[in-house]
Amino acid sequence: MDLYYYLDKNGQQQGPVLASELSKYGVTRNTLVWKQGMSDWQTADSISELSSILLSTTTYSLPNNVSKKSTSDSAGDATVIILKIIATIIILAVALWLAIATKNTAKYAISVIAATLLGGIWGWKR
Repeated sequence: MDLYYYLDKNGQQQGPVLASELSKYGVTRNTLVWKQGMSDWQTADSISELSSILLSTTTYSLPNNVSKKSTSDSAGDATVIILKIIATIIILAVALWLAIATKNTAKYAISVIAATLLGGIWGWKR
């Protein structure tokens, strides 16, 4: 591989550096580089030997429409879970009371109501 010189962020000439090591020095595809035999400085991506090397070291960021989940979303999720638990307890207590008041088997009434409740509130499917 050839030795290259490059212009750093301050426009100062640096090098010589092996082509395979340019990315270690912060050289990107848009950095101006030069080697012996070239008539003028060129961007690294215009040199076939460098474009393949620098392409493999390119970092990628998330697209604009993808974001990390905020802590406020987590707090909202926790609130929904707590409300679902409270609703479950209330409905099961009412089912038990109805089963006792109507002298039906409490076990049967609770299981029917619990199945209905879990299917509706929690969104579980059978």
